[in-house]
Amino acid sequence: MHITGNWIIGWLCVIVFPATLCAQNLPPSQFANPQTNQTQQRVQQLYSGSSARSPKQAILQILAEYEQPEEMPVRTAQYPIDSSIAEETYSPEEFVPHPEVYSTTPYSPPNLYEPGSAQCGCDGIEDCGNHAPFGLQWTKHRFTTTVLPGSDSGMGLTTLDLRTQLSLKDFPIVQVTPRFSAHFVDGPDVTDVPNELFDSAVDFSLFLPVNEQWIFLGGVSPGYFSDFKNSSSDAFRVTGRALFVYKKSKQTTLTLGIVYLNREDVSVLPAVGLTYIPEEIPDLKFEFMFPKPKISYRFEQSESRERWVYLGGELGGGTWAVQRTSGANDVLTYRDLRLAVGLEERILDNYSWFVEAGYVFSRELEYTSGPDYDLDETGMIRIGLVY
Repeated sequence: MHITGNWIIGWLCVIVFPATLCAQNLPPSQFANPQTNQTQQRVQQLYSGSSARSPKQAILQILAEYEQPEEMPVRTAQYPIDSSIAEETYSPEEFVPHPEVYSTTPYSPPNLYEPGSAQCGCDGIEDCGNHAPFGLQWTKHRFTTTVLPGSDSGMGLTTLDLRTQLSLKDFPIVQVTPRFSAHFVDGPDVTDVPNELFDSAVDFSLFLPVNEQWIFLGGVSPGYFSDFKNSSSDAFRVTGRALFVYKKSKQTTLTLGIVYLNREDVSVLPAVGLTYIPEEIPDLKFEFMFPKPKISYRFEQSESRERWVYLGGELGGGTWAVQRTSGANDVLTYRDLRLAVGLEERILDNYSWFVEAGYVFSRELEYTSGPDYDLDETGMIRIGLVY
C-alpha cells in the first residue's frame, strides 16, 4: 500500500479544520456559562461611553452589581450519551479499530469544563498537575494483556497493549492517543509466522456536539504495523472512522457510520447499532453494536465504586508487513472472532480494572503471496487497568 504525505495531511484537514469551524458556531449552552457572558457585556459597557471607568472602578462596580449564588452551576456539553470510564473495558476508550475493531471507546466523549477534570484546562487557582508538552494534558492511561493459548496445530498469541490519552488544553473536543502493542507468537508449525509483531500508532479523535441530540465522532489513526524487519510501505497504514450518534431518549441511543480498518481481509465495516438501558432496570445496558456487541449489568454500586459483569463479542486480528524466512517481504493477516465474559470494577474518579475469559473461533491466517491457513479454536484471557 503506497500512501503519500499529502494524502495524510488531507485526512487531518478533513477531520480537524471542520471541527474548528463548527465549534465556533455551537450554541452558547454547549460551552459557556450564561452568567459569564452577561459579566463580559457589563465590563464592555463600563469601559465604553462617556462614563468610562478605570479598571479598578470597573471591577468594584461589577462586584457590587453581581450577586454570587451559593453554588455556581456546572455547564457541560450536551452530549447524547454519558461519559463513563467503565465503558473503556470493552467498547471503548479511543475507538482505535486496529488490531481489535473496538479496542477503545468511541462512545465516551470528554466531559467538557468539569471542574477538576483534565479537560477543564486547569487555569484556575488549583492546577490539575497532569500537563504534557505542546498544550496537551494527560487524561487517561490504559494497559491490557491478552493471552490466546497455542497448540500443536494452532497458534498462540500474547498481546501487550499500552496507550495513553491526551486532550488539547484549549480545544478539548479533540483527543490524541499514542499507542503501542507487542504481539508474541507461538507457532503455528505449518508456516513461518514471525515470533514478534508490533503496532505503533497515534490516533486523533474528534467529539463534535451538533446539538442536544446529535454528536459526530470521527478520527484518523496513522500507524506502523510490522515485525520491524520489513520496513516497506506496506507497514504504514491509516485507519479511521466516522460515526453519527443520535440520542432518541435517556434510554435509547442510535449509532450509524463506518469504520475504515485498512486490513487485507476487511477494509471497511459498517458501524450500526442501538444502545438501550431499560427504564425499569437502569443497571442493565444493551449495546447492540456491529461489529462489537455487548450486554452489561451493574450488580454493585456505592459512592466510591461500581462493579459490572458483561458478555460481548468482537472481531480480532490485524495486518502486518513481515519478512519471510526466505528473506522476501510479505504481508501477513490474522483474523478471529471472540466471545467473552468479563468482570469490571470501577473506582470512581480514580481507576478501573477488568478481567475477561472467552472463546476464540473462526481463526484464519493468510499471506498476500498465499496460501491461507485455518487454525484451531482456543481460549482467551484478558486483564486490563485504566487510570
